[in-house]
Amino acid sequence: MRSALLVVVFACSRPQAPPPALANRPASGDCDAAMFRAQAISPMRERLGDRELVVADSCYGVSRVVAKLPAAIVTATVNDHRLSRVVTRETPLWAAPGGAPLPGVVVEPGVEVTGAGDWSSVAPKVAIEAGGYVPTSATGLLWSAQPPPGTDGKKLGRYAEVFADPTPTAEHLASIPGSEPVFDRIDPGPAGWLHVTASDEAIRVTGWVAPPPPPRPPSALQHVYDFSDDVIEGDLVHPEGEDGDLPGPIASPHPLATGCIRSRPDDGGSVIGVVTGDLPGDLEDDGWVRVDLATPWGPVTGHARELQDDAEAE
Repeated sequence: MRSALLVVVFACSRPQAPPPALANRPASGDCDAAMFRAQAISPMRERLGDRELVVADSCYGVSRVVAKLPAAIVTATVNDHRLSRVVTRETPLWAAPGGAPLPGVVVEPGVEVTGAGDWSSVAPKVAIEAGGYVPTSATGLLWSAQPPPGTDGKKLGRYAEVFADPTPTAEHLASIPGSEPVFDRIDPGPAGWLHVTASDEAIRVTGWVAPPPPPRPPSALQHVYDFSDDVIEGDLVHPEGEDGDLPGPIASPHPLATGCIRSRPDDGGSVIGVVTGDLPGDLEDDGWVRVDLATPWGPVTGHARELQDDAEAE
């Protein structure tokens, strides 16, 4: 079950349209770790390729986005023309433009769409495979993220074709691999059919799954081999010069960064993020460390102060 949709409306703080912004241009501001952490959990999202971006602010065709990396939180500005159009609210799925939607199928916000005109095509393949069309009026660039699906979903144990009614000639709704734990409900139905409800990050579907095919008869060419009495003898061989002991921890040869991440190695550089964990880099002059960051909007180079241990600090 998902909780009620949270909608956040941004107040555009820019009185005039800013000049065009580049994706890697750093954002200015204070080095406030608490502020960065708060922005990183904003529910507002935009999509850049196959990556979701957390949006801190958006207006005049430019968004300030935040990414939570393994050891840092970073921010940048991204132009709208780089973003992908997505479904922005829960909407039914159509098998073809116009007419009635597929019964029991809902597309979740954040699913990428393609095409132009009054109808846009969707083909999400997170776990549930279902494709079709949504009205373009239900799409845009910015959406509010919903709580992720629960982790207590069930597996059916076999590939499932979901139909609108418990008959093989009914309209096909979706396909679900048996290894995916996405079934919220599995109830028995007539003649071995199962009435199911399944959901993932992109699709929610309710329908019917046909009974499994009958088991194959045993083959005369099939044999069962028993190796329970076999014994494999010998010693484990280690590479030459090793005694088999596990190596101890190896200290990182790179210095660790701490505090603000700036656009250049001085305190006047624009703040582009903060360090939140062990972030190694390359030592620069005057106690600065250069860090190379792989962000959703591309590689970014930043500069932060070197982390000093207690002995060095004294």
